[in-house]
Amino acid sequence: MSFRQPGEADNPLSSEEDRRHQEGMASMRAAVAGGKTFAEAAAALSGLAVGMQALIADDFLKIFIAEEHFGQGRTLGEVALALALSYEKVAAAREAMLEEVGREMARQYRQEIDRQAH
Repeated sequence: MSFRQPGEADNPLSSEEDRRHQEGMASMRAAVAGGKTFAEAAAALSGLAVGMQALIADDFLKIFIAEEHFGQGRTLGEVALALALSYEKVAAAREAMLEEVGREMARQYRQEIDRQAH
């Protein structure tokens, strides 16, 4: 069994929420690439609902860690410095991300076992 990336059917957001999420992610990515800190990039989301702001910021941080730490081999300290965040915040986000991946893999495994059993 191989891990399947979640797809559109797994997305709990409405199409409008998903559009806002994608735009917010792109905004944060561009801001950080342009030298803004994580906090400055997240502040630019102020026109969105607070819950959506938090979701985007959380997702951005986890994706940034995945790309930079796991993908590019940067240390967590380097990632924290790039975003002007504490090491502890970045380490906690990495742990949360790994837990989410583990839960998703376990969910998919159970589905595969159930499918094979029937």
